Amino acid sequence: MLAFDPGMGRRTFKPLEKVTVLCDGKGTISVIDGQFNEYLTLPAAPKVVFTAGGALGTQKVLLKDEKGQVVDSLSFKVDCETSIEGNEFYKKLLTMLHFTMVGRWGLNYGRFDDKLYAYFVCWIRDHTHVLKGMKYFEDNIKSAIELYRDSQREDGMIFDNFYPREKDLTYFEQRFRKGDFVKPTKDRYIEFRRIPVEADVEYLYIEGLYNTWRATGDDDWMASMLDSAIKAVDYVLNSPYRWSKKYNLVKRGFTIDTWDFQSFIDTEKVGFIMLVDLEKTEFGVMHGDNTGLAQSCRYLAKMLRRVGRKQEAEKYEKLADDIKKRLDEVSWNGRFYTHHVPENPNVDRSALGADFDRQISLSNAYALNRGISREQCVAIIKEYLKIKENLPEGSPGEWYTIYPPFENFNGHHSQKWEYMNGGV
Repeated sequence: MLAFDPGMGRRTFKPLEKVTVLCDGKGTISVIDGQFNEYLTLPAAPKVVFTAGGALGTQKVLLKDEKGQVVDSLSFKVDCETSIEGNEFYKKLLTMLHFTMVGRWGLNYGRFDDKLYAYFVCWIRDHTHVLKGMKYFEDNIKSAIELYRDSQREDGMIFDNFYPREKDLTYFEQRFRKGDFVKPTKDRYIEFRRIPVEADVEYLYIEGLYNTWRATGDDDWMASMLDSAIKAVDYVLNSPYRWSKKYNLVKRGFTIDTWDFQSFIDTEKVGFIMLVDLEKTEFGVMHGDNTGLAQSCRYLAKMLRRVGRKQEAEKYEKLADDIKKRLDEVSWNGRFYTHHVPENPNVDRSALGADFDRQISLSNAYALNRGISREQCVAIIKEYLKIKENLPEGSPGEWYTIYPPFENFNGHHSQKWEYMNGGV
């Protein structure tokens, strides 16, 4: 009664492709998508042509009689994957970029409390950034965010990363013990670590959650993650390690932008490049932590609204606006966000050899997509254009991690013009 047109020669179609079905019978043709939704109904005819649509997966063409009873059916598959077509230059470029992600950051697997998790990178920060590209190519992406929810500390803190370990006492277990910034699993085969100086982890967790939800469209899964996201924000707002009571903004030790190691001056006070001490560290405001948190509060509000939690959504929308307003007052210099604003204006870091008023750091580029004003976006772009027009000899481009760099920051990947200290 029903048959596919032999001329098609296949049973798998991309969305929006034409499907031709031959029908020897009377009644109604109905098409059911991969989630069992009927997305097309039309009268039966000897030759029926329709556009594949609905949800991906195995779909069915049904022939129903006048009483609505199914008298015949056909199955076919609707599937697709991201492809890059058109301009050959950009096709080659984007194919190369895809390969760099897949080749270096393809799916990896880890086990925690007898559950298997898939992830791109074992750092939440790197996973979240790689996800921005890989969400178009990989669909097994939810469990990575679940891993950081399932390991979340009771007070809402999110761990940075996790690594295999020996059962004996480890280096980081000793280094990060004060402040409870390391957590071995019960079997001691894996440990979760939070780099004590890092102040961006919670907003990156929420950003990763939001992008995973947008890529999968799974509202129920997203709803199950929201209380964890709220706890993460609460941690930042209430932790003496993360929140500046002076500025009512996120604070951190003196690192280069969002990175996890401090200057030699600040390291000498606490004894290790990644540590902070509530009594010894000279904290300050790094703008990227705050534009990131404000944007993640907006993401959180969108998700809360989606599941009907309107009052909570309004709370986080207001928090985002308040953070943005305070940050502008503290850090915006009219051209870009000042790299680091110390809580103690008398702290002396002159030995680092930097013109702090001129330094533009990489989170200014991130800020362009984090809800700042059009005027601020224009000002930041103009600043990078100035750098482009006056590049140092041998420079490959204007998008510096920080510019101008420090003459002397520390000996940990931070020589002048390298990595975070003036890499491009």
